[in-house]
Amino acid sequence: MIILEDQLKRIRLCAKPILFETGFEEVPYGGAGTTFFVKVGSTVLLVSSRHAFGNYPLEKLLVFPNAETDNSIPFNKAFSVANRDQNDPDFSDIVLARVDLNKIHLATESNMVVLDLDKASDIWREAPSSQKYFIFGYPNERSNVDYEECKIFNNQSILVGNFIGASPSSYCFELKIIDSNGVLNFNGLSGSPVVSIPYKPKGKIDISFCGMVIRGTSPTSPIHFLDAKVIRHAISLAIGT
Repeated sequence: MIILEDQLKRIRLCAKPILFETGFEEVPYGGAGTTFFVKVGSTVLLVSSRHAFGNYPLEKLLVFPNAETDNSIPFNKAFSVANRDQNDPDFSDIVLARVDLNKIHLATESNMVVLDLDKASDIWREAPSSQKYFIFGYPNERSNVDYEECKIFNNQSILVGNFIGASPSSYCFELKIIDSNGVLNFNGLSGSPVVSIPYKPKGKIDISFCGMVIRGTSPTSPIHFLDAKVIRHAISLAIGT
């Protein structure tokens, strides 16, 4: 359906690859993973998995709004979720960074897009097994940094999955990938958004925010994603601080 394709074409732009300045001249950039941007009220936040973020400080984070600029999006504060259960850490595998809107300068035609959580529905929960789920991310196998040419190559992939059910980890679910878009290794997809776009009467389509990928290895194994309600709760706490 053309309407569905248009929705996917736009919303996929909320996801971006993440890099960090390493401080080493020979290898100035490092890191791997995916992040995405959300809007709640007047606040714009980066959302990613904490293990993809690693121990890099916020000031070393590099996220570019599009391929035409070498100016990273500015951030002014980072947030994380305390892990109170070492045996069940997945629900706390979240990092947030607030975009400094006072310093950001994006071109009018920028392809920077945010997922508006004030408008995103929760309708996927009504019949989770009847939905198709979409993941937008940057697998390591399709990303590369050419240090000699000073170029960064990142190719986004769209994966499609079916709902399996609850994951053994708290507040997580599993997807069976039915179309991996040729991706053979899921490393780098941690931090990717998971959405569904169910049809409604009269052709209306609601983007439904389902969660964030936190683990997956290959097309033969399930993708684990963190429930959107955990992310929404973390965001509400971060905005309130």
